[in-house]
Amino acid sequence: MKLRIIRGIPGSGKSTFAKSFGCLHVENDMFRMRDGKYHFDCRSSTVKNQCKRFVEEALRLGVDVCVSNVFYLYKTVDEFVELGKHYGADVEVYKMVGNFENVHGVPDHAISHFENEWEDYRGEKIIKT
Repeated sequence: MKLRIIRGIPGSGKSTFAKSFGCLHVENDMFRMRDGKYHFDCRSSTVKNQCKRFVEEALRLGVDVCVSNVFYLYKTVDEFVELGKHYGADVEVYKMVGNFENVHGVPDHAISHFENEWEDYRGEKIIKT
């Protein structure tokens, strides 16, 4: 079983890369949808908890998972790494550095915050798209 953690700022190619693995793909954005529309204003902590619970349940069932989120802080990556290890998954961490359209309309100030506070994760694989 594998857990692939894919991180990067909005528009870096995370979702497209995650889908290339052909396994269950989970991301916070899935939990920001209401009535078929994306809502950036959803409570961030609630969305993150829902995503993490979904990933944990998949790992508990032995399913290969790709989780793609901004994960700009070391500790948020490490939470998922430890979760994967707890369930015996082989864990891989990828950092996306592409520059594509920000399809969800994440505000510029949020993107600047992610870039300014970004913490690298030791052993992550850099993917340039």
